[in-house]
Amino acid sequence: MLSRVVAVVALVTALSGCNAPSPTTGAASGQVTIRSCAGPGWPKTPCQVQQAQGTKLTFQSHGRSPSTTSTDRKGRYFINLAPGTYAVTVGFASPGQVTISSGKTLIADYQLTVIAG
Repeated sequence: MLSRVVAVVALVTALSGCNAPSPTTGAASGQVTIRSCAGPGWPKTPCQVQQAQGTKLTFQSHGRSPSTTSTDRKGRYFINLAPGTYAVTVGFASPGQVTISSGKTLIADYQLTVIAG
């Protein structure tokens, strides 16, 4: 059975968090979930959502080496980053960009939608 990602939704809200970075760095934190839509009853049956344990996130800023992290067993991640704009890759999807500011933690949650057929 072949699966493919059909949508990535990113909810991004900037705020300071408990794991606050130092004043000269910033950070990104959030949760990754997978929304699976499949089965004999689909599309009439609801899709299942679960935490994306062990998903790799890559943050790439122009002129810098990529920074990577992985989600924990609950799909959560945290990474310290230099201030700047980063292209984000979540698993094998590229949902867009985030901007990291000094002394702040950016909350960026991602949901990957997979339709198996």
